[in-house]
Amino acid sequence: MTESRQLSDNFKDRLLEILLEIPALRNENIRNRLLHGLPPGPASTIPRNAAWEIDLHNILEAVKGWEKLESGEFNHYQFLLT
Repeated sequence: MTESRQLSDNFKDRLLEILLEIPALRNENIRNRLLHGLPPGPASTIPRNAAWEIDLHNILEAVKGWEKLESGEFNHYQFLLT
């Protein structure tokens, strides 16, 4: 595993830990709002789940993949946090 890939995995894992500490994200409508700043086409392909922990994990996994495909041009994690 490359160092940048490891950093990305570590960042995603830490971000997930932080998001899981936010009680409001247990609400599906609030989690849906996280997706508003993301590109609509790719965002619509995220496998959603009624279990909030799994849903957040799926969102972050998808965004991590987009970051890789965009070759660092765009940080989609930033949109989840703004």
